[in-house]
Amino acid sequence: DTRYAYFDENGTTPFTGVLSNKSLTGTVTVKPCDHSTVTAVDNGDGTHSTPECPACGRPATGPEAHNWTEAKPCTVCGAVAVAKVKKDGATTLVDKTAFLNAFKDGTNNGVTITMLNDVELAENESIRSSCSCTLDLNGHTIRQSAFTPTTFSIGSGSTVTIKDSGTGGKIESSNITIEVYGGT
Repeated sequence: DTRYAYFDENGTTPFTGVLSNKSLTGTVTVKPCDHSTVTAVDNGDGTHSTPECPACGRPATGPEAHNWTEAKPCTVCGAVAVAKVKKDGATTLVDKTAFLNAFKDGTNNGVTITMLNDVELAENESIRSSCSCTLDLNGHTIRQSAFTPTTFSIGSGSTVTIKDSGTGGKIESSNITIEVYGGT
Protein backbone atom coordinates (compact mmCIF):
# COMPACT_ATOMS: atom_id res chain seq x y z
CA ASP A 1 0.00 0.00 0.00
CA THR A 2 1.76 3.14 -1.26
CA ARG A 3 1.19 6.21 0.88
CA TYR A 4 2.06 9.73 -0.17
CA ALA A 5 3.42 12.65 1.82
CA TYR A 6 4.16 16.33 1.29
CA PHE A 7 7.87 17.13 1.16
CA ASP A 8 9.82 20.39 1.23
CA GLU A 9 10.89 22.09 -1.99
CA ASN A 10 13.99 19.86 -2.18
CA GLY A 11 11.81 16.78 -1.87
CA THR A 12 13.87 15.48 1.07
CA THR A 13 12.15 16.51 4.31
CA PRO A 14 8.54 15.41 4.81
CA PHE A 15 6.01 17.60 6.57
CA THR A 16 4.77 15.82 9.68
CA GLY A 17 1.62 16.10 11.71
CA VAL A 18 -1.99 16.70 10.78
CA LEU A 19 -2.36 19.01 7.79
CA SER A 20 -6.13 19.43 7.90
CA ASN A 21 -7.17 23.09 8.17
CA LYS A 22 -3.57 24.19 7.46
CA SER A 23 -2.09 25.78 4.39
CA LEU A 24 1.21 24.81 2.79
CA THR A 25 3.01 27.71 1.14
CA GLY A 26 5.91 27.78 -1.26
CA THR A 27 7.00 24.86 -3.35
CA VAL A 28 6.08 21.43 -2.05
CA THR A 29 6.54 18.00 -3.53
CA VAL A 30 4.09 15.13 -3.26
CA LYS A 31 5.71 11.71 -3.59
CA PRO A 32 5.59 8.25 -2.05
CA CYS A 33 6.53 8.45 1.63
CA ASP A 34 9.82 6.82 2.60
CA HIS A 35 8.84 6.79 6.30
CA SER A 36 12.22 8.39 7.15
CA THR A 37 10.71 10.08 10.20
CA VAL A 38 9.85 6.72 11.78
CA THR A 39 12.24 4.66 13.89
CA ALA A 40 11.43 1.15 15.05
CA VAL A 41 11.62 0.60 18.80
CA ASP A 42 12.97 -2.43 20.66
CA ASN A 43 10.20 -3.64 22.99
CA GLY A 44 12.66 -5.42 25.27
CA ASP A 45 10.96 -8.78 24.83
CA GLY A 46 12.54 -10.09 21.62
CA THR A 47 10.27 -7.97 19.41
CA HIS A 48 10.16 -4.48 17.96
CA SER A 49 7.34 -2.13 16.99
CA THR A 50 7.15 0.71 14.51
CA PRO A 51 5.01 3.74 15.41
CA GLU A 52 2.58 5.43 13.04
CA CYS A 53 4.32 7.52 10.37
CA PRO A 54 3.60 11.18 11.16
CA ALA A 55 4.15 12.19 7.51
CA CYS A 56 1.70 9.85 5.77
CA GLY A 57 -0.27 8.20 8.54
CA ARG A 58 0.90 4.64 7.85
CA PRO A 59 -0.41 2.65 10.83
CA ALA A 60 1.87 1.40 13.57
CA THR A 61 3.11 -2.19 13.23
CA GLY A 62 4.20 -4.79 15.70
CA PRO A 63 5.14 -6.34 17.80
CA GLU A 64 7.25 -8.29 15.33
CA ALA A 65 10.16 -10.65 16.02
CA HIS A 66 13.64 -9.20 15.69
CA ASN A 67 15.46 -9.83 12.43
CA TRP A 68 18.92 -10.51 13.90
CA THR A 69 21.72 -13.04 13.96
CA GLU A 70 24.29 -14.00 16.59
CA ALA A 71 26.74 -11.57 15.02
CA LYS A 72 24.49 -8.80 13.67
CA PRO A 73 21.88 -6.55 15.29
CA CYS A 74 18.23 -6.46 14.24
CA THR A 75 18.04 -4.93 10.76
CA VAL A 76 14.86 -3.05 11.72
CA CYS A 77 15.52 -1.57 15.19
CA GLY A 78 19.22 -2.23 15.91
CA ALA A 79 18.62 -4.43 19.00
CA VAL A 80 21.45 -6.83 19.81
CA ALA A 81 21.06 -10.43 20.98
CA VAL A 82 22.94 -10.86 24.27
CA ALA A 83 22.61 -14.65 24.45
CA LYS A 84 21.24 -17.76 22.85
CA VAL A 85 19.13 -20.24 24.76
CA LYS A 86 19.24 -23.87 23.67
CA LYS A 87 16.26 -25.90 24.86
CA ASP A 88 15.08 -29.27 23.55
CA GLY A 89 17.32 -28.94 20.46
CA ALA A 90 15.95 -25.49 19.49
CA THR A 91 18.08 -22.35 19.80
CA THR A 92 16.53 -18.93 20.43
CA LEU A 93 18.37 -15.60 20.36
CA VAL A 94 17.39 -13.37 23.28
CA ASP A 95 17.74 -9.77 24.38
CA LYS A 96 18.66 -8.77 27.94
CA THR A 97 15.14 -9.05 29.37
CA ALA A 98 14.61 -12.54 27.92
CA PHE A 99 18.13 -13.50 29.09
CA LEU A 100 17.21 -12.61 32.69
CA ASN A 101 13.83 -14.34 32.40
CA ALA A 102 15.40 -17.55 31.05
CA PHE A 103 16.84 -18.24 34.51
CA LYS A 104 13.50 -17.60 36.25
CA ASP A 105 11.49 -20.01 34.10
CA GLY A 106 11.16 -23.25 36.07
CA THR A 107 10.40 -25.12 32.84
CA ASN A 108 13.88 -24.35 31.53
CA ASN A 109 15.56 -27.27 33.30
CA GLY A 110 18.41 -28.54 31.15
CA VAL A 111 18.81 -25.43 28.99
CA THR A 112 22.16 -24.00 27.99
CA ILE A 113 22.39 -20.20 27.95
CA THR A 114 25.38 -19.04 25.92
CA MET A 115 26.32 -15.38 26.09
CA LEU A 116 26.94 -13.53 22.81
CA ASN A 117 27.64 -10.08 24.27
CA ASP A 118 28.45 -8.50 27.63
CA VAL A 119 25.48 -7.72 29.90
CA GLU A 120 25.38 -4.66 32.16
CA LEU A 121 22.76 -5.06 34.87
CA ALA A 122 20.94 -1.95 36.04
CA GLU A 123 20.56 -1.21 39.75
CA ASN A 124 17.17 -2.95 39.93
CA GLU A 125 18.23 -6.02 37.90
CA SER A 126 19.71 -9.31 39.01
CA ILE A 127 19.80 -12.91 37.86
CA ARG A 128 17.60 -15.21 39.93
CA SER A 129 17.74 -18.85 38.91
CA SER A 130 14.72 -21.10 39.47
CA CYS A 131 15.83 -23.80 37.03
CA SER A 132 18.73 -26.17 36.56
CA CYS A 133 20.76 -24.90 33.65
CA THR A 134 24.20 -24.19 32.23
CA LEU A 135 25.48 -20.65 31.75
CA ASP A 136 28.32 -20.42 29.23
CA LEU A 137 29.95 -17.01 29.61
CA ASN A 138 31.61 -17.58 26.21
CA GLY A 139 34.29 -14.95 26.96
CA HIS A 140 31.75 -12.31 28.00
CA THR A 141 31.05 -10.42 31.22
CA ILE A 142 27.96 -9.98 33.34
CA ARG A 143 28.52 -6.75 35.26
CA GLN A 144 26.55 -5.27 38.16
CA SER A 145 28.26 -1.98 39.03
CA ALA A 146 25.46 -0.68 41.26
CA PHE A 147 25.56 -1.72 44.91
CA THR A 148 22.76 -4.28 45.07
CA PRO A 149 22.32 -7.24 47.42
CA THR A 150 23.19 -9.99 44.92
CA THR A 151 24.08 -10.16 41.23
CA PHE A 152 23.33 -13.88 40.70
CA SER A 153 21.11 -15.92 43.05
CA ILE A 154 20.72 -19.67 42.76
CA GLY A 155 17.43 -20.70 44.37
CA SER A 156 16.16 -23.78 46.12
CA GLY A 157 16.17 -26.86 43.89
CA SER A 158 18.24 -25.14 41.18
CA THR A 159 21.58 -26.30 39.87
CA VAL A 160 23.54 -23.85 37.78
CA THR A 161 26.75 -24.81 36.02
CA ILE A 162 28.81 -21.77 35.07
CA LYS A 163 31.51 -22.30 32.46
CA ASP A 164 33.50 -20.22 29.99
CA SER A 165 34.04 -21.73 26.54
CA GLY A 166 35.73 -18.47 25.52
CA THR A 167 38.51 -16.57 27.23
CA GLY A 168 38.11 -14.15 30.13
CA GLY A 169 34.39 -14.59 30.79
CA LYS A 170 33.39 -13.38 34.25
CA ILE A 171 30.64 -12.16 36.56
CA GLU A 172 31.49 -8.87 38.28
CA SER A 173 29.72 -7.23 41.18
CA SER A 174 30.23 -4.39 43.62
CA ASN A 175 28.72 -6.57 46.36
CA ILE A 176 27.75 -10.28 46.52
CA THR A 177 28.46 -11.83 43.13
CA ILE A 178 26.85 -15.26 43.53
CA GLU A 179 24.55 -16.32 46.35
CA VAL A 180 23.42 -19.93 46.69
CA TYR A 181 20.40 -20.59 48.90
CA GLY A 182 19.07 -24.11 48.65
CA GLY A 183 20.54 -24.73 45.19
CA THR A 184 23.92 -25.84 43.86
